[in-house]
Amino acid sequence: MIKKNKSRNTKLIKLYMYIYLFFIFYMPRVSDLLIGVNIEVFSVLLLIFMLVPWITTCKSKSNFLKVDKNIFLLIVGVSLSALYFAIRASLGDYDIRAMQNLFIIVRIFHIIIAIDFMKHIGFDKYDMIKVLLNLALLQGIITIMMIIFPSLKNIALSLYYLNREENIFISRMRIYGISGDYTFFTPIYHGLLASIAFFFSIFKDRKYLVYLPFILIVILLNGRFGLLIFGLSPIAVALHFIFKGKISFKMMRISILTIVIIILGTLSLRIVSPYTYNWIVGGIEDTINLIIYDELTGNYEALLGTHLSIPKGSGIIFGKGFRLFGGSGRHMGYNSSDIGYVNDVFMGGIIYIGILYGTILRFLLRKPTINHFTSKIDYNLHMLISKFLVAALLVANYKGEVMRGGIVLLVAIFIKMCISYEPLKEKR
Repeated sequence: MIKKNKSRNTKLIKLYMYIYLFFIFYMPRVSDLLIGVNIEVFSVLLLIFMLVPWITTCKSKSNFLKVDKNIFLLIVGVSLSALYFAIRASLGDYDIRAMQNLFIIVRIFHIIIAIDFMKHIGFDKYDMIKVLLNLALLQGIITIMMIIFPSLKNIALSLYYLNREENIFISRMRIYGISGDYTFFTPIYHGLLASIAFFFSIFKDRKYLVYLPFILIVILLNGRFGLLIFGLSPIAVALHFIFKGKISFKMMRISILTIVIIILGTLSLRIVSPYTYNWIVGGIEDTINLIIYDELTGNYEALLGTHLSIPKGSGIIFGKGFRLFGGSGRHMGYNSSDIGYVNDVFMGGIIYIGILYGTILRFLLRKPTINHFTSKIDYNLHMLISKFLVAALLVANYKGEVMRGGIVLLVAIFIKMCISYEPLKEKR
């Protein structure tokens, strides 16, 4: 009877972890929509609610106050960057954005709790990451259902607009799945997860390939930039094998299969979602114009032209205390910009960027000893993923502000925390 109750409790915790992680990462604005409570406020309340079961179940009185050094330094660094910006902004009488800049810490505590619970019920590092892959697969299924039954898409549109005026141009091409963000953070997040599935299919087991069609369809229907992030993964693996002086025919076969999946998925959209298909083709044409004809068209015209700006004089060192995103830039006499580096340098200059980026990169590039791992393959995979996460964040930050918070930074921290924990015990 005791074993049966323990098994039942484990299954309940496992189910709750899936629901909990779905909320933590996707943060669908259900509380905003149904009860009028801001999702960020709801997230703080949920964290407070989770503290008691976390302490009583996963933390003994003796180790409750013990904090992983690297997590501690990450939180301190993020806090210092937020403090610096708050001081800089207050000097110019601008919004100090304290809650926005510190909210990532709330989400970090959420994933600390989730990881401890998963360890408590026997998950290893790959089981933990597989939870996110399974949730992304679920998003793919939901997306396919929304294509087959268009009325279901109203759920996504309701979460996206929250009673704001609808943009028909965006609605007919994008906005699929269940999320709090559809057009920027989430596609990049899925690009990272697709890359992890790609890495695992090469270094661990081909069964991880099953995730790719589902994750890629969510990317195709919400944000093209996610494909660019995913496109970095075969480059990273190729460089890894070149550095090792090896040739991987397995990588070549999986890469070709992935390209076929993307092509077939894109062509299928020509039938089931022609507006999305034309939008994707338009992005391809813009890329061809840039590479072959050296012409800036579409988004490239903004990202490589009008959105580029640098503060003058001491502003480049200390910042100006404000962003250029949206109408703020025009109000301050600059062009609007959503480029992450531009906004960060205007916010706090090189000092702010040095504190924030340095903290994050140090955390992601931290190199455990090889004795931490059960095999050389496990070690090589860890190092490849760590370097890839850094490259992906730095590339994505050009498109938008991913280094200050959001699902992209959160998943990078989560994955690093998972692969840095105790050695994997291979299942038989």
